Amino acid sequence: MRIWVHLPLSTLALLLTTCAIGDDSALSPAEEGPSEVGALAAAVVGGEISDPCDWPSTVDVNGCTGTLIHPRVITTAAHCLTGTTAKINFTAGKGMPGAFSLTGTCKAGARGSSGGGTGRDWAYCMIPEDPRVAQLPITPPLVGCEAERFLKVGASGWVVGFGITGPRKNDNGIKRAVEVKINKITTDGIVDIGDKNVGACHGDSGGPIYMKLTDGTHDWGYRVFGSTSSAGGNCDCTCSTRYVNIAQHVKAIEENEKIDVTPCTDANGKWDPTPACANFQSDPRNATGTYPMCNVTKTTAPIATCGEPGTSGPLAGSGGQPSSAAGAGGATTSLGGAGGAPAVGTAGAVSAGVAGIGAAAGTVAVTGGTTALAGAAAPAAAGGYARAGTTGSNAGRGTSVGANTAGTTGTVTGAVQTAGSVATLPPPPSPAPRTSSGCQVSASSGAAASQAWTLLLGGMMVYWRVSRRQRRMRSLVRE
Repeated sequence: MRIWVHLPLSTLALLLTTCAIGDDSALSPAEEGPSEVGALAAAVVGGEISDPCDWPSTVDVNGCTGTLIHPRVITTAAHCLTGTTAKINFTAGKGMPGAFSLTGTCKAGARGSSGGGTGRDWAYCMIPEDPRVAQLPITPPLVGCEAERFLKVGASGWVVGFGITGPRKNDNGIKRAVEVKINKITTDGIVDIGDKNVGACHGDSGGPIYMKLTDGTHDWGYRVFGSTSSAGGNCDCTCSTRYVNIAQHVKAIEENEKIDVTPCTDANGKWDPTPACANFQSDPRNATGTYPMCNVTKTTAPIATCGEPGTSGPLAGSGGQPSSAAGAGGATTSLGGAGGAPAVGTAGAVSAGVAGIGAAAGTVAVTGGTTALAGAAAPAAAGGYARAGTTGSNAGRGTSVGANTAGTTGTVTGAVQTAGSVATLPPPPSPAPRTSSGCQVSASSGAAASQAWTLLLGGMMVYWRVSRRQRRMRSLVRE
């Protein structure tokens, strides 16, 4: 009886003609996602297609996503920028009418992808005054006392973006939205949201996550509390997403540009409402009109998220009752949270009240710790989703080739023939990196290619040894 040993040599050879497994640079142009700059992080997974005027503060930045937080300010991610300017596309989505573009002058907290997945992956662009932009409603940032009160683990937010809906999809350019939960808030400027079923994906980088502020009775409208940075783990649109806390952007904008982008709080986050602290978007999910002339329901009641309208202190605590000896007209004021003296009346002392709502939140500290991210020789677990592009090698779903140990062969005339151990040959020199005309080879893909060479040569050695033994056995039989 003859037992022929069949080794998958064609499969091994195929590995040598492609990039490392998991390298999205091997995708054909028809398969690759949107052209996003730098380490691609987070399109909307598990979401709904938005109507043209829904979420009108959401814009396109260099193929990424961004947010209009002020008539002249767009927030986005540092890894979405290639220089000091960016193309800002005001659009309702691919093929929709009413779109227009402006050039923004931009600044960022990190260079390219170096800050991906960290609090340094913030960026903003200043745009010129434009009557078309003036028709679009802004969404102010959630900072200071408002963030302290509402930005909590377990709270809901809305991810909005123009990206794809899953790995290797090609459906970018359509505005989508999905509701998610906050998983974690760190002290170094990161908010982790969503899971494998809902969240962000390729094309949403720099885009917003919105939250509606309400106490169950009052409607104080929507705020934006972050910009998309990277995947929350080593995955491709199948795990949580990291957002840079919007406080990182706000600090830089107000320091560098000397403009106020927080109409309800001061530079330190304390309650200090201006006349612009009013008429915020109440229902951007159900807007009407023709882009960019969008009609969004606005708040009508005074904004009192951290204090009464027109005051500069927190809401009063309980216990501020006047004494019974207060004279006629001796009404007291309980604003301020410290139980202040009565407004009039000589006997109208007020007992000390419990501290009011909304103690001022401190400025979020920015750590300088860098996280290796996609770029030359970055490890797979380093952050953003891998994707094809023109900016460095990818570091996404890296998987290595299996160990090159030969298995046992079959039997010949009843005797078990065990293949000898495979000699490990020195790998050939790593090929020089190739650019857009071929695969972008990173350190991880070079290692995978070397392993493939070793596996192929080892397999050929096994094949040769077994064939030689079989020829010898056949010679003995003939004799």
